[in-house]
Amino acid sequence: MRCSFPESIRAGISLGLSVVVVVLAGCGNSGIGEVSGTVTLDGAPLSEGIVTFEDPSRGIGQSTPVKAGSYQMAGALKVGEYKVAVQPPSAPSPMASRSTAAAAAVPSRYSQPVTSGLTATVKAGTNKADFKLTK
Repeated sequence: MRCSFPESIRAGISLGLSVVVVVLAGCGNSGIGEVSGTVTLDGAPLSEGIVTFEDPSRGIGQSTPVKAGSYQMAGALKVGEYKVAVQPPSAPSPMASRSTAAAAAVPSRYSQPVTSGLTATVKAGTNKADFKLTK
């Protein structure tokens, strides 16, 4: 016995299944990207620092250390446009010895995403974002 539905019901079922397929396709990892790159200051690798990617639409960011001019975000970022800041390394404890050269090396304009002028576009998959700072 063959079951038949009116044309309008078949069209509704087909449309509903299409929506489900599109929604499920968007649930994968296609909306995230991994980011790594280099940070240089006047052409030389930045010895140490912190790079921060801030998503201006959500007001949140993610930071990672810069070591010998390279960085790699520990986690994935959502696909989109980011404002970027580069800061000197975190202040050590009072008991630790520290050269102030690293802190003085990064010009203060780069320390905030809104003033740095640095941006990055994160796409799905692997991304490389290099930042060339100048004094």
